[in-house]
Amino acid sequence: MQQWKKDVDQFLELANRRGVRMPMVGGVAVNFYGCQRHSAAIDFWLETSKENMKTWEGFSKKWAMILMDSLMKYENRNKISP
Repeated sequence: MQQWKKDVDQFLELANRRGVRMPMVGGVAVNFYGCQRHSAAIDFWLETSKENMKTWEGFSKKWAMILMDSLMKYENRNKISP
């Protein structure tokens, strides 16, 4: 669960820095308002203006690179040698 929180925090920080307009909605958003719900699903509503979609495109490419790097590090740490 700790890694999940780190990943979510990193995602939100990067999206915010890039200026992506996407409010959090759903179960996890309810948790932030103090009503505890057991949900690990995070939902966002992405503003569909032309400007925001361009911003989202740049952000999503950067985020994909971060995820791939993280996955490669994970795989390298967990390799089983023959």
